[in-house]
This record gives sequence, C-alpha cells and structure tokens, in this order.
Amino acid sequence: MRDGRLLHLVLASSSSGRHRLLSGACIVHRVVPSRVDERFEHLTTSSAVALLAERKARQVERRLPREIVLGCDSLLEFEGRPYGKPKSRAQAAALWERLAGREATLWTGHFLIDGRTGRTAERSVGTTVRFDRPSPGELEAYLQSGEAELLAGGFSIEGRAAPFLAGIDGEPANVIGLSLSLLRQLLRELGFELEQFDWTKRSFEVRPLDAASDRDWYSELVETEWGLPLVSTSGSHDPRDLPGYVAESAGSPLGVLAYRVDGEGLEVVLLQSLVERAGVGGRLLEAAAALAGQLHKRLWLTTTDENLRAIGFYLSHGMRLVRLHHDFVVVAGTAKPRLLEEGVFRDALEFELSGP
Repeated sequence: MRDGRLLHLVLASSSSGRHRLLSGACIVHRVVPSRVDERFEHLTTSSAVALLAERKARQVERRLPREIVLGCDSLLEFEGRPYGKPKSRAQAAALWERLAGREATLWTGHFLIDGRTGRTAERSVGTTVRFDRPSPGELEAYLQSGEAELLAGGFSIEGRAAPFLAGIDGEPANVIGLSLSLLRQLLRELGFELEQFDWTKRSFEVRPLDAASDRDWYSELVETEWGLPLVSTSGSHDPRDLPGYVAESAGSPLGVLAYRVDGEGLEVVLLQSLVERAGVGGRLLEAAAALAGQLHKRLWLTTTDENLRAIGFYLSHGMRLVRLHHDFVVVAGTAKPRLLEEGVFRDALEFELSGP
C-alpha cells in the first residue's frame, strides 16, 4: 500500500466545514453527498451520530463500490438531549437563550468503510463547548444572518457565533464536524497511513479512457453531475461516445477528460477532477494538449460565465479567452430546457491554449 500511489477518500457529506478540514490537511477527497433518512428515536446523542454516520457512509458506498468512504454526523448534546440544525429562527433563538453561560457537548460520529474489502472502522467523539452570553442585540444580529439554521446546535467555532464561545475542551476540528486525529486512527485500523492520501507526496497516472472498463463509473458520473446531453458552442454531445483520458491511482479514478477532433481543432468537451488540490485537472489538460500538438490542432473549450473556479483554472494553466458567446443559455436551453428555468448563467466563454 506504500508504493507511491495516491489514494483518496469519498466524503459522504455536503458539509463545507468537513471539506475545508480535509483540504487544509492536504487529504485528497471527493465530495459525494449522501441521501439518507436522518431520523432516529430513543438513542443517546453519541449513539445517534454513530448511526447516522454509518447510514451516510453505507448509502454512498453502495453507489460507489470499491471506494474508501467516510461518513460523519454531528449533534449537540445539552441537558441530556440531542440537537441538530434548528428548524426555524425561533427555535434557534430558544436554544441559544438556554445555552448562554452553560456547557454542552458536540458529538461527531465517524464511520469509515473500505469498499474493496468491506472492512469498517467507527468511533464517536465528544468535545465540550462553553458558551458565553451574547447581548440581546448581538444574538438578534446573529440569528438574522441565518447561519444558526445551517449548523448542528445552531453554531460553529469558525463562523459568526465564534465570538460568543468562551472555550472548548477537546479537538476543535471535531466541533467543525470531523476529528482529523480520529480519522488518522480509523485509517490505520483499516491498514492505511495518512500520507497515502496526501496530495503533496503521492503520484497518479493518466491513461486513455477505455470504453469497456470505464463504462460503469463514467456513465454514472456524467448522468449524475451534468445529465445529457452536454452542450457546447459546437453543439450537443454525449461524452460517453467520445475518446478521452482518465487520471487514476490504485485503480480508482481521480478525474476524466473527454474530447472531440474536427476541422476547428481539438475541443475539450468535459474536464472533471473528482478530487481537489492534487493536480489532476492540470495533468489531464496536459495530456490533451500533447495530443493536440501531435495532430497540429488548436486546443479549445468553453465554459459558462458563472463558473469562476473553472475560469481561474484555465487562465492559470496557460489558456486565454478568445471569444464571448452572448446569450448562450438560449442555445443551450434548446437541448436542456431546465437551463432556461434555472437561469444560472447567460453567456459562454471560449478559451484556447496559448502558444509557446
């Protein structure tokens, strides 16, 4: 397992806090939110978070077999009762009024499953949080922000509520939603070392997309992430019918690029990195650029005007903006009417790879 290949986690959670913790620790991961029933009855808070974390991990692992999946769930225990996200501002206000000047315990359940072997490791950990007493005006301003209704227990140690916390006893990351020290222990129980997931130390390979061996995961990715067809300024395309490249490590895909070639050049129709901060997108783009050079074709692609992360990525990887396609949403809406209803973007931006 220590041969230099890059492993990655699948985080079965849409929590931005957990995502930031993993990214900050240079742990390569892919975010795949779970869709599970989060109801529970007659359980202690620690047992409830353990159950919900397992539900999340197993639900995602069934969708993505052979992956290493991490499920987490957090609840605040106060006066012997569990509290999740407040369902209204009034509920958040009532909770904060009771918490002021008191202590509570933030519990986070962790469930790790190696889909290749079926082995699991799990643990719940609690961190004591001491609450200060915000003034009525301070509390009202915080509640008006809407943040409390997005967080277990109505607070976070890194958000707007942070000034109203007197201290904690335990690991700060656990209060955000994921104990990194515990994750290290759970990985070791399954035979992994943390450094195997460190994007600064590991390697991966880029190979041609294989229509047979990649068909299942690639089809699910395309249909789940984008739906069909994909629409660019050159028309509508099913990327499953196109050649491309896959970035992978230890047999697990980390990213994919699909392209088409015609008289206009080599068009990148799809470029998706499944993990962050590992250089996957850049390596895939390099492979396409090398092919374009061999074919003496220009490499180009389009993205939409709201996709600021993609625009920044292309500019930082030697591409330049060459054309603005006004009101592209109208064209794309012909193939995908929902795009007109959603109104997320308006124009398309065409980039091409700059010359040497």
